[in-house]
Amino acid sequence: MTTGDGKYIVGFIGIGKMGFPMASRIAAHAYPLHVFAVSEAALTAFCSQVAASETARTPADISRTCEVVILMLPDSELVTRVLFGEDGGLPVHLSPGSVVIDMSSSDPSVMCEIGPQMKETGVDFIDAPVSGGAQMRPDTWLWRPFLGYLVYPAGCEFNSLFGGAIIRWRLTP
Repeated sequence: MTTGDGKYIVGFIGIGKMGFPMASRIAAHAYPLHVFAVSEAALTAFCSQVAASETARTPADISRTCEVVILMLPDSELVTRVLFGEDGGLPVHLSPGSVVIDMSSSDPSVMCEIGPQMKETGVDFIDAPVSGGAQMRPDTWLWRPFLGYLVYPAGCEFNSLFGGAIIRWRLTP
């Protein structure tokens, strides 16, 4: 689903230390944003600071309204639970051709199992764990050229990146 100006409606699941600033940048660039977090306090904090976002009650609610869903969760177990758990999981409610981008700290072997499962549902899956972020120190010479940027190595089928729905936004201020 897109808005009248052609922007994808983005769902963001996991707005903790890493997810909060990433989701904030998406909203700052005027992408309609729906967020979900297990922690009610995290949702309240995020929505009080980022007015351009809507909260979802469940991950399934996000998948009913968004074409691009980003996961930023602490581990593979939670990623699997969000993708395939409650209310049938995300793929049941996503439209074919939708994209799920997992930026979590996940076990690569689990991600290799998830990719084909998502493909069977007609949903593109991109495993793009984040490098950098909260632990990058500005006083470290090595990171200075990359400050404000995150690095996303992507593991997926070619068409997921170059033939499917891709959002391009600059996550720097």
